[in-house]
Amino acid sequence: MFVTEVYLENFTVFRNVFRMEFPDAPGLHIFTGVNASGKTHLLQAMYAAVSLARKREPGLGEWPPYAFAERLVSVFRPFPADLGRLAFRKQGSIDARIAVRRGKNLWLELEFSNHTHGYVGEPDGEKSGNRRGKLQTHGLEEWSEHPVGSVFLPAQEVLSYAHGSVHTAYRMGVVALPEHHVELMEMAISSGFSPGKYPQVLKNMLENLQEEFGREVEVDRSQQKIFVVEKYRKKLEVPLVADGIRKLALLWILLKSRRLSDASILFWDEPEAHLHPRWIRLIARFLFSLAKQFSLQVFVATHSPVFLQEVDYLWKRLLENGRGKEKGKFGVKFYVLDRKARKGIEVYSADRLAELQPDPLYDVLWELYEETL
Repeated sequence: MFVTEVYLENFTVFRNVFRMEFPDAPGLHIFTGVNASGKTHLLQAMYAAVSLARKREPGLGEWPPYAFAERLVSVFRPFPADLGRLAFRKQGSIDARIAVRRGKNLWLELEFSNHTHGYVGEPDGEKSGNRRGKLQTHGLEEWSEHPVGSVFLPAQEVLSYAHGSVHTAYRMGVVALPEHHVELMEMAISSGFSPGKYPQVLKNMLENLQEEFGREVEVDRSQQKIFVVEKYRKKLEVPLVADGIRKLALLWILLKSRRLSDASILFWDEPEAHLHPRWIRLIARFLFSLAKQFSLQVFVATHSPVFLQEVDYLWKRLLENGRGKEKGKFGVKFYVLDRKARKGIEVYSADRLAELQPDPLYDVLWELYEETL
């Protein structure tokens, strides 16, 4: 069951009402736009909701009624850690709302205000923070009863911090990191590989990635350390290799441990970060194939014309082969988020990159081209 709608009202940079709908089908949804146009916040808001579509660990019972509020604070990390800090900033009081829909009518919704402090306001006197301010959650119980797998890959490189001391410091409250970063570290360090038990399509993807990557990755779960193995079996600790190498190493781990192929929804913020254009093309081909072969819904925020152009080319080939227009099947959509001073964030979409208007990335490239003539 995929994300089919997101509604944001006075939430972070989304002034007034922002609403988007998506087909209930696998595919790539690619967002671009200038900095501070809301791309990352949009992905994080959807992920915060989707990540609650799962059962809690044994012994913890059901999700508490304030779980969505707590999750948003742990993902966005405002300071101080008050939910009200996620309301659009302006003078006076303001009510905010976030709602995410999966499938036809499965909603998770949260209403709060800029006066909401702490995580909460739950009944029965449970300790969870300050109760002042508006807070209402709707649909959490039914939402969590329909689980879906999800992964968020941030723009920041996290693999070099994936060792036990960082996890311990985070759990003790010594360091303040976005919780989805820590979860990704734990996912990488605890991953187990099962050679010989992969579907052929996954084997092919691993072989193609390793051929381009030119390295292997070893996860020492007992020592909670990760190594990159280069030619002639030269083993290097992850912090000693380049950021781009670490990025592909994380991808290799998540793919080989089936964390990606077993998920249903993937969020990736700026996959091009730290990468040479050749590997940006590799990532674009990889994501396109992953979403298509394993029926994933993938949301991407990017500033890379290389990434955009590569996906558009792959989508064009699929359409020319007559395999891209079946209802409920795999599809690709491009979006521009445009921040207006008074209206808030506006969104424009197109099925093909050439049809996308306005296009701030290519406007800059064209300006650069004209200046060099």
